[in-house]
Amino acid sequence: MKVFSPRETSAQNIAYISIMASIDVVFALFATFFPFGAIFLMLLLPLPSAVAAYYCKNRYIPVYLLASIGLSLIATIWDFQLTLFYAIPAICSGTLYGFLKQKRLTIGEIVFVTGILNMGLTYVSILLIDAIYSIDMINFLLTIITVQDAPLMPLIMPAAILAYALAQEAIVNIIMQMIMESVPSIERPYGKIHSLLYPAFGLLSGILLLVISFFSIETAYCFLISAIFWLPFSLSSLFPTTRKWIYVPLVFAFLVGMSFFYIFYRSLPRGYGLLLFACPCVAIELFIFIYRAILFKKDADPKIRVGTEKL
Repeated sequence: MKVFSPRETSAQNIAYISIMASIDVVFALFATFFPFGAIFLMLLLPLPSAVAAYYCKNRYIPVYLLASIGLSLIATIWDFQLTLFYAIPAICSGTLYGFLKQKRLTIGEIVFVTGILNMGLTYVSILLIDAIYSIDMINFLLTIITVQDAPLMPLIMPAAILAYALAQEAIVNIIMQMIMESVPSIERPYGKIHSLLYPAFGLLSGILLLVISFFSIETAYCFLISAIFWLPFSLSSLFPTTRKWIYVPLVFAFLVGMSFFYIFYRSLPRGYGLLLFACPCVAIELFIFIYRAILFKKDADPKIRVGTEKL
C-alpha cells in the first residue's frame, strides 16, 4: 500500500496514526532542545496531523489527537512549555486541515479557518504556560529572535502570531497538494460565489481594521494580516484571463492605495502608519468585488454570456 493513500481497515488506520504521532513526538522533542530552530521547523509540524486526518477514517481522528498530544507531553514531561506552545496548536490545526480537506472546502477557507484555530490555541497555551511556569512566552519569543527592545513589537505580536499560523497552514497546503498530485483530487473548485466572497472578506477585513483601530491597535494589525491574506485568493479569481485591459484598473487601484499610504503615513500616531498597508490591498479587492459583482449579475441572465474566463 502506498504511504499516501486512504486507510481502510482498523489495523491500517491504527498503524498509520501511530507513525504520524511518533513524528509529532520527534518535533516536540526538537522544540524542547532547540527553541530557536523550532521556530522554523515548527512550520512543518501540522503536516503529519493533516496527513493522518485526511487519509484515516474520521472515527480514528480523536484517537490520533489523544495519542499525539499525550505522547508529546509525556516525552517532554520535564519541561513541556514549548510542547504546549508549539506542538499542541499545530497538531490540532493540522488535524482540522485534514478533516476539512475531506469535506471539499476550498484552499482559502481551509487555511484561514485552521490558521485562526492555531492562533487561538497558541494564546490559550500562553495563558497556561504563564499559570504553570510564570513565564511570559511573548517576551521569551522576542528575546529568542533578539527584537525584545523594538518598540513596535508588542503592538504587532498578535498579528505576527496570526501570520505565522497562516504560514504554517499554507505550507501544509502546498505539500499536501504535491502529495495529492498523483491521486484524484476531491477539492471543490472555486465557484462563482467564491469569486465574490474572497474580495468581500478582504473588504470586510479593511472595514474592521478601520473601526477597531480606534480601540485596539493590536487587533487592528490582525485584520491587516487578514486583508493581505485574502488578496491573492481574490486575484486568483481573475486569472487566467483573455482581457488584457484588466491589468490597467488593477495597477490603478494599487497606485491609489499606495498614494493613501504615502500621504497619511507620517501624519498618523506612532505605530498606526503600518496599518495603511491595507490601503492597496483593499483598493484592489474593491475593484475585484465590483468587477465580479457585475459579471455575477450578467451571468444570472441566461441570455447573456460574458467571455469564457475561469470564475
